[in-house]
This record gives sequence, structure tokens and C-alpha cells, in this order.
Amino acid sequence: MVKNLSGVGMGTGALSADGSLAITGGYDGALWLWDVDAGSILRSVGYHQHGAHAVAFMPDGVHAISSGADFAVRLWEVASGAEVRAFTGHKGLVNEMAVSAWNGSSRESSR
Repeated sequence: MVKNLSGVGMGTGALSADGSLAITGGYDGALWLWDVDAGSILRSVGYHQHGAHAVAFMPDGVHAISSGADFAVRLWEVASGAEVRAFTGHKGLVNEMAVSAWNGSSRESSR
């Protein structure tokens, strides 16, 4: 199935694990949460000054993470759009991110 999410400028996007939600970021810095089935914006999630470069949902489905031209990586609560934490101090753009469902235990301790 192909869905067309339009109405705002998009530079990056990610789907939730169940495919029901999408988060997008644009060169204007805005982050938007979408209802994929309806193809409509649910709400603003956050903002990066000078543009958003990458977005991802966290495995818990409760949080999303984004990076932008403001040299920051930000953690957001999806339901409210509240910023949980900003990771600042990067010396350049964070253009890509990867999220893992790793639970913190080592291979050695799980044997």
C-alpha cells in the first residue's frame, strides 16, 4: 500500500513499528506526527532551528528522536510533543541516526 503524506515540506521521515504513525521533519525545522491511514497531520512534535535532518521512532513507541542543523539530537514524547532531552554539543550536523532495541545486556551475560 502506498500513502501520500503531503501538505508540508519534508526532508526526512520514519514510520512507527506498527505502521500507524509517521514522523516527518522538514528544512523549515518543523517535526510533524501523522496518522498514516488518514494521511493527515495529528500534531506538531517539535522543532529544530535551521532544519530537521533525521527522525526515528524509539522501540518503545512512546518516544521519537530527531536531529537537525542546530547541531542537536532531541528526544520527544510522541503523545504530547514534549521535548524530553536535548543532546547538544555536536561539532557538526548529525545527518543520520540509528535506533536499536538492545536491552543493555551483553552477549556474555545472556549465555
